[in-house]
Amino acid sequence: PKSMGTLSGSRLDKNNTINITFEAAEAVIPFPQNVKADPVNIFVDQSTTVSWDACAGASSYNIYVNDVKQASTPATSYVLSNLQYNLDPGEKINVTAVVGGEESEMSNDVFVKVAAYFPLEINVVDAQGNPMQDVVIVLDGHNEFGNVINQTYTSDANGNVTVEKM
Repeated sequence: PKSMGTLSGSRLDKNNTINITFEAAEAVIPFPQNVKADPVNIFVDQSTTVSWDACAGASSYNIYVNDVKQASTPATSYVLSNLQYNLDPGEKINVTAVVGGEESEMSNDVFVKVAAYFPLEINVVDAQGNPMQDVVIVLDGHNEFGNVINQTYTSDANGNVTVEKM
């Protein structure tokens, strides 16, 4: 438990009086608890919603990404977007509470892994170099999060296939 202050006094004087002095401790501002992000695995063009429990007396909350303040809100959730590519350990997110104009300590760290898209251009040609239309290409594998990818594409009239997101 935190101390509420310091109590000090002196002994009884000749009038049977005790002088007692109470010095209040500095107020401790509660910091947000149960901070979470959903989803925790996103791609660079996606967003995540950060949420937390309300703090008594808080007028607003500050949201930090990698120790840099990104936003302030009176609500107990915030949608973060435009996060940077970062898989290891991910973008670090913290929240602070603002009570009476004073800011609390940061919440516990929450990490959101942010993957990038790597566009893929495929040109389908025959043995003589002529474009081939309606060729079906199946991409099987895993993305950066380890999720299974199974995507099917068909070449256009120029033999081109563009894969923008995997």
